[in-house]
Amino acid sequence: MVSFFQLFRFASIADYILIFIGVCAVVGSSVCESFFILLSARLTGTITTKISGKDCPDSKNETAFISTGINCSLGIQNNSINNDHIKNFSKLCQNETMSQPTNDLYGNVVWSSIQYLFVVGILQAFCVLIQYYAFDTSGRRQTNRIRNNLFRAMLQCNVTYFDENQTGRLNSKLFENIEIVGKGIGLDLAQILRSLGKLASSICVAFYGSWQIALIMTYTIPLVIVTGKLFSKAITKETFNEFNAYSKAGHIAQEVFSSVRTVLSFNGAKFAHQQYTQKLEGCQRSSIKKGFVYGLFRGWMYFNLYLTYAVGFLCGLLLMNAKKNLVSLVDILVVVLAFARGIAAFRLVGIFIQSSAEACGAATPAWDFLDNVEAGKSIETGIFEDNNKEKKTSINGNIRFDKVTFTYPTRPDVCVLQNMSLLARAGETTAIVGASGSGKSTLISLLLRFYESTSGQIVINGQSLSNYSVAELRQNIGVVNQEPTLFDTTIYENIRFGKKDASKIEIEEAARLANAHDFIMRLPEKYETVVGERGAQLSGGEKQRIVLARALVKQPQLLLFDEVTSALDRKNEKIVQEALDQACKDRTTIVIAHRLRTIQNANQIYVLDNGTLIEQGTHETLMVIDGGKYQAMFRAQQTKETVYDNDDEMVNKLPEKQLPTTNIDEHPETIFADAKLESLNYVESSVTSQRSIIWRLISMNKLQWIPILIGGLACTCIGAVEPTFAAFGECNNEERYHRVVKYCCFLIILGVVAMLIHICQYTAFGVAGQAFIRQLRSKAFASFLRQEVAFFDQGQNSSASICNRLSTDALAVHQIASNRFCLIIETAAVLSFGFILGLLFSWQLTLTIFAFVIIIGTSALGEVSIQIEVNSRIRDINRQSSSVIKNN
Repeated sequence: MVSFFQLFRFASIADYILIFIGVCAVVGSSVCESFFILLSARLTGTITTKISGKDCPDSKNETAFISTGINCSLGIQNNSINNDHIKNFSKLCQNETMSQPTNDLYGNVVWSSIQYLFVVGILQAFCVLIQYYAFDTSGRRQTNRIRNNLFRAMLQCNVTYFDENQTGRLNSKLFENIEIVGKGIGLDLAQILRSLGKLASSICVAFYGSWQIALIMTYTIPLVIVTGKLFSKAITKETFNEFNAYSKAGHIAQEVFSSVRTVLSFNGAKFAHQQYTQKLEGCQRSSIKKGFVYGLFRGWMYFNLYLTYAVGFLCGLLLMNAKKNLVSLVDILVVVLAFARGIAAFRLVGIFIQSSAEACGAATPAWDFLDNVEAGKSIETGIFEDNNKEKKTSINGNIRFDKVTFTYPTRPDVCVLQNMSLLARAGETTAIVGASGSGKSTLISLLLRFYESTSGQIVINGQSLSNYSVAELRQNIGVVNQEPTLFDTTIYENIRFGKKDASKIEIEEAARLANAHDFIMRLPEKYETVVGERGAQLSGGEKQRIVLARALVKQPQLLLFDEVTSALDRKNEKIVQEALDQACKDRTTIVIAHRLRTIQNANQIYVLDNGTLIEQGTHETLMVIDGGKYQAMFRAQQTKETVYDNDDEMVNKLPEKQLPTTNIDEHPETIFADAKLESLNYVESSVTSQRSIIWRLISMNKLQWIPILIGGLACTCIGAVEPTFAAFGECNNEERYHRVVKYCCFLIILGVVAMLIHICQYTAFGVAGQAFIRQLRSKAFASFLRQEVAFFDQGQNSSASICNRLSTDALAVHQIASNRFCLIIETAAVLSFGFILGLLFSWQLTLTIFAFVIIIGTSALGEVSIQIEVNSRIRDINRQSSSVIKNN
């Protein structure tokens, strides 16, 4: 499992500087927090003392003189030592000469405290601004670097690695979860450090207020830190299990939407949806356990908070009632408020500790993958050498397979090639034929060094294949496969992938040589036409010709054709075959063929069967072998082609008006114009109001009303501490003692209740949230499958983008429906109860303070709107990068 500090594996010097600036801002913010606690305690103590001085009879007013610092007109100094004298002469001191200075001093203390609070607030706002900017910038820089390194490492992996690992699960585990890592080392880290800074500053302030009380209450520090570490470890484990479970469902989504036409053509949408929903069930257990652990953590923090209040007030009461009056009300408030704010900060950081734990869990598979690549496991050496540098070695010579034996690493018990020996002469065309599974395509893979032979060797131009660097070898080989692969970009860029520094003249010349230039020029955007995902906007023959142009633009010395025309109709086969024949002139060419009539002119033909060579020769010599494999295959294909030719003749006799006119060569403008139209549903959904989205989310989750109701009621049961402060306004020690003890016992009981409520709260929302995200993903998966095929031709609806929405976007919605929703209800409940209680005590003051709440809320909404726009742009970029990853 990745540790927290290992998350910064890709941090640069600039990132560490930003982190250092952010930490300095945290320190500044913590200092401001210290002054805030001191000023708040001073202000609260002054107001409380003033009130108690008014309400108590003169003979019982024991706190009025101690906390206000007023001097008696008789010359008796007001301090803890002379407290007994002040009480004896309290009636003498309560005269007109003293009341006026008392009011003036009270007003001065209050006004100066307010001024200092205003200055401290401005300084803290500045520190927080720098803090968040530094950590957010550093986190995003590191996230981009992580993605780049993962992509680079994936490109270094050999084909065996992808045979052993499913691409869909790799994309989900290695790339889609990196955004979670970015949060853990960015803004959420800033929140953690800020809360820890609050805790540290609170401890310092507490010892400044009263070291006796603070020393007793330090038990909370190791208790909170140790338990926080244990809970963080448990959450990390469950997060890793949850992500690992969803990667299986993500693989199904990747397979289905990358081959959506095949799925729909076989009516497989329902089966695919059932498979996807079934895999989602595996995420449920880990998510619910994580909710329970997090609820236990939050409840434990609340219990410690209330226990802190109880212990602090009890200790303060004992010291205040001591004979020498060791502490004042202000001292007690300083210590209690300091520790309470420190633990409250650590309690609030629970969500962000969970985020860091999730970041560690999400980073674990990515870091393991990078470690394996760095250790040299499953990689190809020299993959990132400059493949456009001047060729140092020629491979324009004979190619000889010398007793080559090979088994795939994923199927070690099946021998694909057995003592294979054959020769492809330089400048000639060599054809290899045979039934499916006979080992034809494996020869191509060995030539490209996707795999290494188990025994024997391959020799090119007199040198062993292993003597050539991978990059140099592949730069001199042009490959055209049966299934043409194009990227979701322009035709020009697709051809230029063959040679990065190719000029426009070279690209057009390659297109002419591949017999593709004419149909490209008939398109509306010509070479700037975007072909769609995997070339969805083009026909099979057109895709093959563009792939051939891409192979020819680098002027390879060796051409490899792997059943290029086997999936094409007769018309497109003829066009593509003419292009292939033209490209083969004066080049060493190896052709894997299924349709034998396409290789009749080959200089040499090899016939394979179950990994062994059984026949060889030219077309003419092989056809005269009675009972030969090649002869039987050729005659069987001739019979089938005669039937197809008769069907073609019947079609040609139909009136022209009855024939469909969907050939892109005839009407390219219409097809590409239609492809540019955006889905009406997509546009409507993009302008849906935020309010309607929230109500839709609530309505979608209405089946989980029982756990939501339990969690909602639990959220509203949190609060009630303020009555304890009023206990210190009692006029004599006996009454004050009994009232404080009563409220402290109530606080301890409330802490236990709060812990149980939080466990129920977050477990309930964990159940509801997991059911909701499962339902959301399932419905979204089914909704995507119900779209027309044209929907998937749009750039924003590629298979990678859809998988990204099902994974990342659904996870973001899940956060709203679970932990964040708990905080929303909890905050709303606190504001509501506070507002009602405030109106009962002082409606004027309550309305004044509520005006500031509205200002803060408006500012928060503005921040959310900006963050939504920024995150939307980031998601668009991530979806585009996911498309590149998938296509490669």
